[in-house]
This record gives sequence, C-alpha cells and structure tokens, in this order.
Amino acid sequence: MLVNPIKEQNIEFDYALVDPNLNSNYLYELEGHLISLAPDYAQKISDSFPYLINLNNIDEDLLERIIKDDEKCVAQGFEPFFILKFKSYPTREPDIVEHLRLSIIFEMNEKKYLYRFYDPKIWILLNFFKTNDFIFKNKNFQYIQIGLLGYQYLFFIPRYEGSINEVDPDILFNININNRLILKKGLRILNFEQYLIEVEKRFNLIHKIKNIGLKKQDDIISTLYHVELLGVQYLETKFFIKLKDHSKGYAIASQRVIKLDWNNFFQNYDYIEDAIKEKVMYV
Repeated sequence: MLVNPIKEQNIEFDYALVDPNLNSNYLYELEGHLISLAPDYAQKISDSFPYLINLNNIDEDLLERIIKDDEKCVAQGFEPFFILKFKSYPTREPDIVEHLRLSIIFEMNEKKYLYRFYDPKIWILLNFFKTNDFIFKNKNFQYIQIGLLGYQYLFFIPRYEGSINEVDPDILFNININNRLILKKGLRILNFEQYLIEVEKRFNLIHKIKNIGLKKQDDIISTLYHVELLGVQYLETKFFIKLKDHSKGYAIASQRVIKLDWNNFFQNYDYIEDAIKEKVMYV
C-alpha cells in the first residue's frame, strides 16, 4: 500500500466526484454545480465522464442529506452519490479541473480510454499494488474519503510531486477482472484487510490462468469463478482442458455444458456439496 487508511477525523472536504453512471440520485438537484471533467474532444459523450462538485457551494441542508444517504448506500453495499470526497491541497480550482481531466484519460494502441481511477473499487487496488501513476493522479488530494465494502475509509496523502503518468495495462486488466467477478458473485461485506488478502490470491490465480493460455476477459472470469468454487486443481482436469480448448472459448463452452455432464464431472472428482454444484452449473 502506498497510503493506508487513518482513523476518522473531522475533515472539512471541499470537493467531491460524482459518477452518474454509478449513482445519479441528486444529479438534477445539483445540476448548476456540476463541473464536467470530459475533455473538449469528448463533449458528445460527456455523460460517460464524472463531474467535480465544490461542496462549499452546496446548500448545507442538501449537503447533509446527501451525506446521510451516502452513508446508508455504502452500509448496504451500494455506490454513494459522492463517489469520492476530498480535501485539496491549496490549489486553484481550474488547476484541479485540468489535472483531473488529464488523469481520467489514458492512451493505448493509439486509442483513448476513460480511466476510472476515482472509483473506490479501482482506486484502492491502484494504491494496494503501488502503481507508478498513483501519486500523479492524487497529487492535489490531501485527504480522501471513499466508501468500500460497507464502510467509509479515510486516507491522508502526503504531498508528493509525482510526475509519472504511465498506466500499467496489466494491472488495469486484472482490476477489471476482479471487479467484474465481484459483480458476478455478489458483493460480500469484508473488512479492509480480508478484502486485500482475497484480492492478492485472486490476482495470483489470474496470473496462473493467463499462463495456461486464456487471454479473453470473459474466459478468464468464467474460469476464475469456477476455480474459486472448485479449487485450483480444477485447472488440471480433463473436463476443464476440453472446455478451455473449445473453439468458442471457455466462457461460452462452460455455459453450454448440460446438467448431466456437470453431474458426471462432480461424481468423478468428488464435488458433492449441493450448494457448490448449483453455483458451478449456473454461471
């Protein structure tokens, strides 16, 4: 971890990021306060980009209501309206906006992509895996609060003049797989340490799965889903190898397996727990 969570303090946050694709509950009430972070060339798809809000400009009663609603959302495992709140280092607002616009885009193979580093599910793993660009992305933030795994976490970020803005595509690939798998399995409320232990194990499995020849995200996710249910020894079974080598790929091939063939597999390899059987068969 580059920065660790700290004990709750009375921090007066001055800004928040809002992603209407995750939670748009108060979007229209705050319409006049939204600062789009879409670059000029992406105005036609600006709805795909987050907004910056200066919290000092919001009516106090409305702000308090949003914060209370966000606390409920996070406790229930949902995305809050303020996806990330921060107290900035002394910085001009136009400079914060310019930096964020620069930070949420990355280029790969001459194509531009939205870099959702501000999403807590992504932010925490960029932090955990100590990515090169983490300091650059967060250089204007002094304190950050995110909602994750049912809890609110506060971080202090020392003032660094990080200048590295190179994205690690392999890390982003693995983070995307991790977060898509969580959506597939359903969010479990874990404490911070348990979650990071689980993620590290999952990343090791992703590496192992890639090394046996799977490249497509859907195939890796479906394989990972089954391995976490059946154990890593599943990767050595003839049943898995046949599905892996299918012309349509593992994800599609495993969905087409009929119940009888799954049950024959369970009998041959002693997978007998009914709860596991049901989860395995209905990917």
